[in-house]
Amino acid sequence: MSKNTIEEQIANNIPKSLDNIIRKHRDNLRLEPATKADLDSLERSISITNLKGVFEAAFIYKWVVTGLPEPHLFIVGRLVDSDGSSGWHTSKIVGYDPSTNTALTASGSNYVINEFSDPETDPELLIFICCWMHTTQAGEHFGVPEWHF
Repeated sequence: MSKNTIEEQIANNIPKSLDNIIRKHRDNLRLEPATKADLDSLERSISITNLKGVFEAAFIYKWVVTGLPEPHLFIVGRLVDSDGSSGWHTSKIVGYDPSTNTALTASGSNYVINEFSDPETDPELLIFICCWMHTTQAGEHFGVPEWHF
């Protein structure tokens, strides 16, 4: 039996979809793209003053946790902060204003979403979600592919 090359091992570890991230205890947690109804449930007017930054490419997804009545929505993507720095970022969102494409996070920060991205065509988003989940015990518990910052 031949061993996989390093390239094959890496390719096999990249999730192929949002649903492919959770590999254990799938009866307790599902990751799904946020729907229009999910975003509508968070709709509110959000000021575009005092913006924390702009998501150049973002995706909004939800954690559907068994036993909880409402999913938790998160935004993930490439962010340019108001100070000009950039990098990957994720936050739980508690409000969304479709008229300004602005998200309000649980920490009270406002972000404009310049562009939406699709994780099915942007595997970096999927890898970032894996990295972020491994900053907590959720990564190991739910069998998330081993990617770390």
